[in-house]
Amino acid sequence: RSDCEAGTVDHDGDAATPCEPCDPGEYASGGGTSCAVCVAGEADLDSDPATPCDVCSAGSFSEASSIACDPCPDGTADTDSNPATTCEQCPAGTQAIPEIVFTGGQLLTPAMDAQL
Repeated sequence: RSDCEAGTVDHDGDAATPCEPCDPGEYASGGGTSCAVCVAGEADLDSDPATPCDVCSAGSFSEASSIACDPCPDGTADTDSNPATTCEQCPAGTQAIPEIVFTGGQLLTPAMDAQL
């Protein structure tokens, strides 16, 4: 069936039944029988099943079918700049630098004195 609009699919292959919308974290360009799932590292940021998923930025991550990119929690860093992998715990004596990303480099710095 090719008359399903973007964001909807013909799940049962029966032209007599209506097209069904894709779930959050999925999308379809139209005319298909299944929705595409946002892969790890991508998210359905606009909640529009007619548009493809967005790639998460460095310093964040997402699992498959996500509707948001999660920032790295405190004490962790995106050491590989890959939003499909979870953030890694910072080694003792180091801390992550918030919102600073070095491409091809480390995201860690010596821990600063709390009195600064």
